[in-house]
Amino acid sequence: MEWLEAAQESPLKKTVLRDHVKNFILEAIINGNLQPGDRIVETQIAKTLGISQGPVREALRELEKTGVLHSEPYRGSFVKELTEKEITERSIVRASLEETAIRLAIARVTEDDINQLKAIINEMVNAAKAVDAAKSIGFNVDFHRKIVELSGNEFLLAMWEDIHPSTWTTITTHVVKKELVELAERHNEVLDSIISGDPDIAVKVIRQHIVGLTSTTP
Repeated sequence: MEWLEAAQESPLKKTVLRDHVKNFILEAIINGNLQPGDRIVETQIAKTLGISQGPVREALRELEKTGVLHSEPYRGSFVKELTEKEITERSIVRASLEETAIRLAIARVTEDDINQLKAIINEMVNAAKAVDAAKSIGFNVDFHRKIVELSGNEFLLAMWEDIHPSTWTTITTHVVKKELVELAERHNEVLDSIISGDPDIAVKVIRQHIVGLTSTTP
């Protein structure tokens, strides 16, 4: 059965490596080590990280789907310019999805769900106070995913996942000039709107929460 165990471990290992490469490249873009127009060379990334080119290739495809990179035939992958306009447009679409989600979630939310959301915020704030941006962003995404899951609409959840909230939350967190703790604590306003039980209030709060960071769009 050793061959079966190896086969089971392989996809997980590949996924972990892909995500590691994706985060490595994304961090380089956010920190300015990779500039718009720079070409990403698979062999160089693989050599630097001491891995095969397979996970690098998969990571590049993921980042292309996300909109962070673009590919050119016979030339490879290049860093896109992340404009304020694009970030704002993506935030507006995400807000629309989460408005629908929070409206549906309010009709279904339980006390246990509220406690779970509170716990996620606490973890987010603690990570922010420890200046662990990656962990705080992870809990940030978990909080929003939980709201979308509470909608009970699997198609809505699939659409939400398709806009790559983890990657764009990472980008937005670094683009807006706010402290990590402040960003984390803003989620209490969203939770309070859910507890209020008023879907109209919750919809307004979630839109301002998402769009208000990157745009003055009402």
